Amino acid sequence: SHASAPMTPPRKMSDVAPRTTGDAAARGMTDVASPTRAPPTLVDKLDKRNMWDIREGLRVVILGATPAPLGSQKAWPPPRSERAQPTKEETMKVYIAFGEMLQLDGQAPWESEESEDEEGGVSAESEEQPRPRSPAGPATGLPAIRWGSFFTWVESGSCAVDVRRKCVYEALLNASEWFYHTKLLPERRRKGLTLAILFRWIWPWANNGAVQSMFNWICLEEYENIRLPAPPVVGDREASEMKRLYYAMDLDGKGYCNPLDIAGGDHADIVVRIRNSIDEASVKTILGDRSIQLHEFYELMCEDGYRGHEDARRAILKDGRYVIKFRSEVVDFEAWILKDSPQEQLDCLRIAGILEQEVLDGGAQLKGRMPHSAGCALA
Repeated sequence: SHASAPMTPPRKMSDVAPRTTGDAAARGMTDVASPTRAPPTLVDKLDKRNMWDIREGLRVVILGATPAPLGSQKAWPPPRSERAQPTKEETMKVYIAFGEMLQLDGQAPWESEESEDEEGGVSAESEEQPRPRSPAGPATGLPAIRWGSFFTWVESGSCAVDVRRKCVYEALLNASEWFYHTKLLPERRRKGLTLAILFRWIWPWANNGAVQSMFNWICLEEYENIRLPAPPVVGDREASEMKRLYYAMDLDGKGYCNPLDIAGGDHADIVVRIRNSIDEASVKTILGDRSIQLHEFYELMCEDGYRGHEDARRAILKDGRYVIKFRSEVVDFEAWILKDSPQEQLDCLRIAGILEQEVLDGGAQLKGRMPHSAGCALA
């Protein structure tokens, strides 16, 4: 009789998992096979099928894509013909769905621990100057959804849909649970599901520049929520009258007015005191001890509901509210907003500040947030 060959002990799952490196790992996409690489294992095929099911499910559920026909090959990575870059419309659909998940998770959208003033608003006085980043951004960061809430969101969406879409929902649920149990360290599980991971799941080939553009679009949409109509510029006739008055008040012909000029002269003179209702000390208290140029005089003297000149950055509305011209250099946004922020405007500014941080980082913060497709370690 011949001796039987010794049995080879079975390898652990981690031994047969495909190796991934760099940015490809963050997208669940393995490197291109080399001539010396071993043929795909069962685990390889399972990984690719599940990543395909996650992307297909999110495209159908969030983007409204038509499900692939039954029996379609689950090719992963997706062929180049299917690697279209994300559009603004698609990005906003993902953002809206993310907000729904946050509500299901019991979170107020983009919660912040910032304190408010006694009247429930925060002054936007500092917003007259460009604000490169919000204080809430680095401190609060992007919110995350508990994984259990995401699974519930998927399950609840599978109701009242046709059989084909129900299969897509079930495949998405199974694949995302597989991802949770096999690809995440305990620490990553506790951190939850982020908007960045959703982007990477749907567009695994998108580079950091594309993801940066997505956050830029979302940030601009948040800013649009607080845009007010620009106050019209005061008419030429009114501007001419204000100019004539300004130079008439310039008592010494200096070319500008100081607090004494604005007060109408020395109030020790009884005639001056009778003609003018405000004295020099009061002007200094309100405007400061400084010269007042013509363009500022226009802003001070123009009718409510108008701005004094084309380049004015502040105005008073007809209802008495102060508005300022706000600009974000980060996303190249400019608009008129309320100087004293109500809660709704404050929330939008805070959210936009968080998103601005992602834009400033150029997508660098996404690095390391997505686990390797074949292991349990983070990049």
